[in-house]
Amino acid sequence: MAPLDIPAFVAAWKAIYTHFETIGYIPDQTVAYPPHTSSPIPLPDDDAIDQIPLHPLILELLPQLPYPVSYESSCDFEILPRTRAVPYTEKGELRNARDPLMYYLDEEPRVGGEGNVLGAGYLKPEEVLLTTQLPQGMTLILNVAEGVLREYDASGPPPGAEVDYPLPNDVKHPYNWPALPAIETVWSYVRKFETLEWIAFDGSTELGILEPFDREHQSIKQILIEEYGWPEAFRKEDWIRERGELRKRLVRELYEEFF
Repeated sequence: MAPLDIPAFVAAWKAIYTHFETIGYIPDQTVAYPPHTSSPIPLPDDDAIDQIPLHPLILELLPQLPYPVSYESSCDFEILPRTRAVPYTEKGELRNARDPLMYYLDEEPRVGGEGNVLGAGYLKPEEVLLTTQLPQGMTLILNVAEGVLREYDASGPPPGAEVDYPLPNDVKHPYNWPALPAIETVWSYVRKFETLEWIAFDGSTELGILEPFDREHQSIKQILIEEYGWPEAFRKEDWIRERGELRKRLVRELYEEFF
């Protein structure tokens, strides 16, 4: 496997945020875009580098990606279904994210005497956490040395038969999830958004990203295409202004259905 093509990966990851801007999904001033000149990514200092060894390609990659501007902002929208972006704009997040289970379990990262994170989720120097799940989403682990991405799920079993797991004695280890080509996988996410298989509806509400099994998905997809011209003649401002009433109607219908 070849090392990650940094410019190609950055282009794919930025395309997710470009779609969010195009469809009016994310709240204003929620995302910090590179170059991060006014607020640089707080990388570990020289002493911490010894305790948190990081591959040079990670140090090259992180400053080139967009991020939620804060931890609070990362909670304002899903970057993928049931999934939040890790806000590396926040001091201390790089250390916290060495343990992929830290956000999922909502506890301090498990750190040993030499500063290494303990447990099945410990990341190697060439690995970096990009997202965390909420809780049934995807905890994406990127390996820059091999150019692969793992869609780790801390709440469920790995895909396939247990007999085929690389580490059958440690079922929840991230290496039991397939190593996917990183750039192609991220572009597949972009295509799902652009085709409205995933609908980035309203990042600041409970109807964040809709999937085909969501009861509102088909009707909103039809409305976006037939009434708002998605994608070629999309009326973004009208959509942003009017989707609030649509959201209220959908929530009311859902409430009436169950109560």
